[in-house]
Amino acid sequence: MAWVAIQLGDRWGTAVMIVCVVVLGGVVGSMTFGAYLIVAFSALERHDTETFSSFRHEGFKNFLRMHVTAEGITLYPIGIERICRDWVADPDAEGDDASYVRPRHGSIELRLIDEVLTLT
Repeated sequence: MAWVAIQLGDRWGTAVMIVCVVVLGGVVGSMTFGAYLIVAFSALERHDTETFSSFRHEGFKNFLRMHVTAEGITLYPIGIERICRDWVADPDAEGDDASYVRPRHGSIELRLIDEVLTLT
């Protein structure tokens, strides 16, 4: 690539080099890395965090609830089995920290997905 840039001169050489770097680095590099993650996760059972970081599934949500005290931090790993997509306004909700929206049908069900962890 450097030889082609020198042969074409300063202006055209730089333009060709930029296009090659964008195409080769962006497209081919991304495809190569994606293929590596597929093989590493499927065959070698490695890089699960990196593989699932790009996994966009709206129905699969987890979060950590943390309770901080002077004695330590307690972590609650919580999972949501089925997310709500149909919300309605609830401006008359009771309580100081009540939400102004609620699910149209039923409530959101939560569960612990792992043991509660306390760090002291």
